[in-house]
Amino acid sequence: MFGDAIEFGPRVAARASNVEFSQTVESGGPMALRFDRGEQNSFQGLAGVVLGGGTAMLRPFASAYYVHEFEEGATAVGGNFVNGTGLNALFALNGTDQDWAELGIGVTFGAADLEFSLSADTTLLREDVSNQAYRGSVTMRF
Repeated sequence: MFGDAIEFGPRVAARASNVEFSQTVESGGPMALRFDRGEQNSFQGLAGVVLGGGTAMLRPFASAYYVHEFEEGATAVGGNFVNGTGLNALFALNGTDQDWAELGIGVTFGAADLEFSLSADTTLLREDVSNQAYRGSVTMRF
C-alpha cells in the first residue's frame, strides 16, 4: 500500500528516573495516618522495534519494546498515627515487576505546514502498574 515509504528498525534505549515522595499526612483526627515513602529510583533498559511510514499526508507509526527494570523497588513503607510518638511501623509493599512490554501506536496527518498527531501507549505483562497514555498534538510551521 505504501511502497518504499515503510520504515522498520530496531531500537535500544535506557531510561532513568528518581521520584522523591514527600511525607503524606491524612486528615481525620488522631486516627489519621502519617507515612513516608522516601524516594524511588528506576533504571530501565529497553529493546524493541519501531514501524513507520506512509504518504506525505498520512503517516502511521507503531512501536513495541521489551523493558527490564534494573533497580529493586522499596520493600516497605513506614507509617504512624498523625499524633503518634516513637518509630514508624513498617508496612510491607508488593514487589515490583522487573520485566514487561510497552506498545505504542499512532498516526500523523496533514500538510507540510500544519500537522495533527494522535497516539496511544500501554504496558503489557505488568502487575504492579497499569499505564496508558493518550496524546494529541498540532504542529504549525511558519
